[in-house]
Amino acid sequence: MTGPWKIAFCSIFIVTLLAIGPALISPGAPARSPYVSAMSIDGSGAPVAARHCNDRACGASSKCERAVGFNCLGRCQTRQCF
Repeated sequence: MTGPWKIAFCSIFIVTLLAIGPALISPGAPARSPYVSAMSIDGSGAPVAARHCNDRACGASSKCERAVGFNCLGRCQTRQCF
């Protein structure tokens, strides 16, 4: 190989090595574990709202009154909507 061809071949080889190098040395997928990071994309996914949230909660008169984010279940039982 002469000068310019050798330089071109070496340059292409180095660029290719740099492009696929990280894939060859990166750690594999983590083992399945019951412990999941809060930053992990393998978690439970996006939060999902309750199927039904009537936006009511127990008020001072033991009756359901408007309160965003709560479910009034009657007999003055309130649960927060998740």
